[in-house]
Amino acid sequence: MFDMALRIHNWATKHVEERTRLASKAHSDALASTGFRLRQLTQTGMRQQAPGDVSWPPASPWVQFGSSLLGRARQAQRRAERRKRGPRVPARPIYGAKGRTPLKKLAGAVRYTKEIQAGPSGSIAQTTVRMGFLNPTVARLAAYHADAHTITVTPKMRRLIFAVGLGIGKSTITIPARPHVGPVYRRNHARIAGFVQQRINAAWAGGDPKGIQAPF
Repeated sequence: MFDMALRIHNWATKHVEERTRLASKAHSDALASTGFRLRQLTQTGMRQQAPGDVSWPPASPWVQFGSSLLGRARQAQRRAERRKRGPRVPARPIYGAKGRTPLKKLAGAVRYTKEIQAGPSGSIAQTTVRMGFLNPTVARLAAYHADAHTITVTPKMRRLIFAVGLGIGKSTITIPARPHVGPVYRRNHARIAGFVQQRINAAWAGGDPKGIQAPF
């Protein structure tokens, strides 16, 4: 009798350990799925000019209808310099200039990472998921565009704009706020915990956690 009770106890212990391992893996996978899905939503929202259903202001005319105004001015300036000094190294492209929509190129820089800390018996002790602009240089650019800014039109800027055949009478230029990651997270964060818990419950019940899709 004692031997049977011991075998049942050992089986139950192994069963609980296995389900615990599966539940910790389901928890980790759910966090990774959340990060991946939020990344998709942020990229799609930026390309559609409305991340998290928060519409961005209309694009400036020189972004909507061609290359950026200052970019065209720099091209004209480089052509004049090449005629005088020979070929020069082209300037780095301006974000949003080719896509004809603000920050379209910046949307491709949204990333997510997953870091796992192993626990006992093959379980996962901790999972850390990061999503957003993880490159420091790109993060500074993205943070700059998330808030509104006012730029003073300098004499040099005025000359560059005049060089492409356009004039500007303003003394300042306002760059409107175009938030990106924040609106997407605020719109979906209330559903994240429930999604993760559903996957954990499925693992405990012996089901397939990955059969539960993110509800956002």
